[in-house]
Amino acid sequence: MATGTLTLFEEFADNLGEKYHNFASDTFNFGIINNTSAPTAAQASPTWGDFSANQIGTGGGYTAPVSLTGVTYTEANGDATFAANSFTISQNASGQLSVTAWGILYNDTDTTGPDAAIGFVELGTIDITAGDLVIKFNNVASGSPGTVFTVSVP
Repeated sequence: MATGTLTLFEEFADNLGEKYHNFASDTFNFGIINNTSAPTAAQASPTWGDFSANQIGTGGGYTAPVSLTGVTYTEANGDATFAANSFTISQNASGQLSVTAWGILYNDTDTTGPDAAIGFVELGTIDITAGDLVIKFNNVASGSPGTVFTVSVP
């Protein structure tokens, strides 16, 4: 199991103001890349296209970026919360072995960016030949909704 903290790209704040994202209806994906080019929060105008060439080998358990399910965007008392179901990439003998990886959260529907990247998480060294890779948002069980991030008004 991989754990890490989601880091939002600094550009994400501008993307909100520029209307890149409709959290109620857009499709959000989680792609996994190797450490050939590690993401940084200060990266200018990050998109999935900046990272997709370094996507881990597809095949086995990981075949392409995972489309998030159970996506909700709610607001209460000045806090807007984006949540999605945690998910599992199943162990597979022909999957990726022992690679240092990063997960990239991006908007697959966005045409302005296009595919504007929202944030990233360091997954550490993963090996899907040895076991399942479980991506938990806010440490909830796979298939259950967890908070991905919250935007707060001070």
